[in-house]
Amino acid sequence: MLKRSQYKFLKRLPQEKVEFIKMFIAAPGHTIPLPYQNGIVLEMTHHHVISPAGNTHLVNPLNPTIKYFLQPWVIDRIQDHQCLCEMYKVDSIEEIMEKPYA
Repeated sequence: MLKRSQYKFLKRLPQEKVEFIKMFIAAPGHTIPLPYQNGIVLEMTHHHVISPAGNTHLVNPLNPTIKYFLQPWVIDRIQDHQCLCEMYKVDSIEEIMEKPYA
């Protein structure tokens, strides 16, 4: 039941959030520093798609970012379903990292 719900969640995400997840898939260690007050970051954290990497963070007040990592269940669901593999396919890391989230 949980796996089916996770599949449906990933399948129904709008393209903007698909690109957000693709950015993590392309990153080494599936970890990226992001602004922690960004709306998409907050939403994806709420849905347990991403999590902060660590418990304590030294944050620059002029550039409030912390590292987040992609939860393993996201990669597992993508690998379990061919249609998700196609939806979340990463062509090149350069293409993904040009997105405005980072």
